[in-house]
Amino acid sequence: IATTCLYFIQDDSLFRKGHSSSAESIGYFDGLRLEVRRKNISNYFWNDLNRDDLLNEGDSVYTGAESSVTVKLSNGQVITVAPNTLIKFTSKDKKMVLDIPYGDVKLETVVDDIVISDCGENINLSKDESAVNLKKSEKCGSVKIDTKSEINTKNFEKRKLKKDIVNTFTELADAGVLDKIERTITSAFGNDENFAASVDLSAPRLEEAAIKYTATQEAPHVLKWSTVSIAKSYEVEVSDTSNFTEVERFKTKSPQYTLKKLSTNMFYRVKAIGESNESSSYSEIGQLEVEFPAIKLDKLKVTKEYRARNPKDRGAASTAVDVTWTKVPYADKYVVELFNAKHQAVKKTTTRAPASALEVPSIGTYSYRIHALDTKGRKISSSDRGEVVYTKVFNILAPIIKQGINDKFYFFQKGMAKYVWLNWIAQGDLQNKFRIEIARDNQFNKIIKSSFTSKQKLLVTDQVEEGEYFWRVRSEENDKYSNWSDTETFRIQINNQ
Repeated sequence: IATTCLYFIQDDSLFRKGHSSSAESIGYFDGLRLEVRRKNISNYFWNDLNRDDLLNEGDSVYTGAESSVTVKLSNGQVITVAPNTLIKFTSKDKKMVLDIPYGDVKLETVVDDIVISDCGENINLSKDESAVNLKKSEKCGSVKIDTKSEINTKNFEKRKLKKDIVNTFTELADAGVLDKIERTITSAFGNDENFAASVDLSAPRLEEAAIKYTATQEAPHVLKWSTVSIAKSYEVEVSDTSNFTEVERFKTKSPQYTLKKLSTNMFYRVKAIGESNESSSYSEIGQLEVEFPAIKLDKLKVTKEYRARNPKDRGAASTAVDVTWTKVPYADKYVVELFNAKHQAVKKTTTRAPASALEVPSIGTYSYRIHALDTKGRKISSSDRGEVVYTKVFNILAPIIKQGINDKFYFFQKGMAKYVWLNWIAQGDLQNKFRIEIARDNQFNKIIKSSFTSKQKLLVTDQVEEGEYFWRVRSEENDKYSNWSDTETFRIQINNQ
């Protein structure tokens, strides 16, 4: 199953666009047994194979545990696909190429030369009357042949010999015995026309094709692959998608590369570069799934007080609190989101450090959350929600009116209605300046006197009329003032006789 998924990822025809469904037919199907699936380059998905379907170049065929099918090519070649097999039909240089990720395949005869592809390495099957059975496990380089054909047996023996010779090259090169390398090559191949192909760069093979990695700055992840003996360097391609539409390329002389940037899901492949800058085919595609640690807030609840200057002061916009959190490995930047009590976003701030100053628009309770982003702005980690409480503190207390029963009634002779004393007691921090208002109504719509004093009493020296009066006092200095005190009254009675 894992290999099937990997093949689906490696097969970039799955992502191609613009191919016509009317591709040229190269054969047809026969002997269809149970469920067989087929995918061509014009489709995104695998479909059930029907008996009247034609085989087109680029088609892939998959047989299940008890299913099989016979493929008959236009040139007369008959290929039997056994159960649990995955095979793709392509062509190169007018030769049929059979790419077998895994399974069993039988060729009744080899009508024309055929190329067998094994993880990017090509093996030639020459035209011959003998039947050929091919078997391959999920491991690259595991394809085996069973045939009475001498020429095709030799083709596979040369493939094994080529690997042995390459290993010998490495040993001799390390010893500095370059002339022995020439003698080894000549002894093994002479003037064989296949020699040039035999020393072509082979594709590197990944140590792991599917990796799960928990990101840490202390132990960065290293991609590793097999050494290609005659390679001078390697080129690593890294992409966010398995079809490598957008890639980043890195070069290294050693068979490994330490990733400097990470995202949650990455694909990579490697090719070898030779002395003359020739390159091998790519390795299989590897997938790296990265789990980033969750962000932890240093404080789940932060508070700040705003000292109001008067009762009407609602609090101005302010840098309410500084918040900090744990660093996420490989994060390029962080986004801080602030939400109101209705969970509506009211502010978004970006920072490259794991700390930020939160500005809140007004008094209230808010929540905030942190997201870590990679170099392409994608979210790789988030925090739980924290709470911000921004409160108003008002410490300027209203004075207390000091008034006894004798202070509520004043009797004057006609023309002498003045000299009324008003007294109070200051409270809190503001005790030096006071404002007093006197009105004829308890709503203070008809204010007849407003005075300002630094003392805790006031003598009314104005001539007043007979009747009831209302008065109040507050502490006041510039824009700082308290609430009004409770309202008190006094009554003026004039003897007109």
